[in-house]
Amino acid sequence: SAAPVEIQIYDVRGALVRRLNLGHQGAGYYHDRSKAAYWDGRSETGEWVASGMYFYQLRAGDYTATRRMVIIK
Repeated sequence: SAAPVEIQIYDVRGALVRRLNLGHQGAGYYHDRSKAAYWDGRSETGEWVASGMYFYQLRAGDYTATRRMVIIK
């Protein structure tokens, strides 16, 4: 169902790197870059992050999922 969506990105130490507030989104799959969540690889301060492992947490209403990702430059 439709819900407010937010993605938080953390480094391996658990420090928050970036928060993406996607607003209220309808239910469904988002594959197109114009509609999907997109992180440009920058921190909250606008600096490029280093290569390495990061974790992202997706929150949509009552749903929460945490997954890992690797940034390779």
